[in-house]
Amino acid sequence: MYKLIGLFVVFVSIAASSAMAAEATEATIRIISPVDGEKIKITGGLALNYRIDLSGSKFGNRDRAYVYVDDQKRGKLRQMSGRYIMDRLSLGPHEICIRVFGETAEQVDQQCVKVVAIGSRGPKDCFEADCSQ
Repeated sequence: MYKLIGLFVVFVSIAASSAMAAEATEATIRIISPVDGEKIKITGGLALNYRIDLSGSKFGNRDRAYVYVDDQKRGKLRQMSGRYIMDRLSLGPHEICIRVFGETAEQVDQQCVKVVAIGSRGPKDCFEADCSQ
């Protein structure tokens, strides 16, 4: 009888763990600034303000977050909320993304914003790049 109860408890525990893992598969990423569609003057480094919540992720604190610009990795985010200073962007449109990866290097979630880098004098500096987007 005790073996039967023990097997039932193990089965219920495994089923509950599997259900929780199936529900909790994503991280919540929020890029606070720059905002989508923003025109940014390229006078220096760009501050990326962000917040990441891993409570919905199946990997929890083992997730890793990186900044990408135009699909090129720029750096690792070491805090779940804060500011990351990027190198100066070239003139023209860019896509900035935060991507979160689980412990097995699978991408868990991402958020992206599209920005347009303009020169310090404004759109007049865009003669070499298409800054109209």
